[in-house]
Amino acid sequence: MFSINCGWEWTNCKGTINLEHSWGDGVAVLRLMEEILKDTITNRFVSVGRQVDAAKAGETKRLEWKLNDSLRTTIRKASEQHVHRCSDLGFDCIEHVKLTKEKIKMARLSPDAIMQLGMQLAFYSIYGEFVPTYESCSTAAFLKGRTESKGKEIKEASLGQGFDRHFFGLKHTAERLGRPIENIPIFNHPIYQKFMSHFV
Repeated sequence: MFSINCGWEWTNCKGTINLEHSWGDGVAVLRLMEEILKDTITNRFVSVGRQVDAAKAGETKRLEWKLNDSLRTTIRKASEQHVHRCSDLGFDCIEHVKLTKEKIKMARLSPDAIMQLGMQLAFYSIYGEFVPTYESCSTAAFLKGRTESKGKEIKEASLGQGFDRHFFGLKHTAERLGRPIENIPIFNHPIYQKFMSHFV
């Protein structure tokens, strides 16, 4: 991932990882990073100020990728497409020093919710409509569990009693079994289609 369109959340940026999110959730990656950090502290390859002996230095090898022409072309095109899309990306920052996280919490509101409202307002000012959005809840306690949409019903969703992923699973099971989705009324209903078009 290129860093030209990333905004870092942490102030010191001593450790950062970018990942493609579709395969799993942040909990697994956080665990991986914690294990790596713990290992680098307890099993240091080399300490600061100490010379690495030749034998250990020889253990480090540059990775040589074996790519055919087709893969090279695909990578080059993807890179060019990414640069082209990012060149058209505009980003402005407004610092509102009076509206702090602490003041939002004092009003018994969620700072994250205020940010979501800001994004909804920005989208509405451009497109003239609001879009569905959701807050997720972990369902990792279940086999192959990922997340479930939630609002105030976090307890029910975390117990597997939500409906968002249930419908998602039904739809993809029907597709896997070769059932035409257009013949299943729920998946063609305007409310369902609007609900599933998450943007923010």
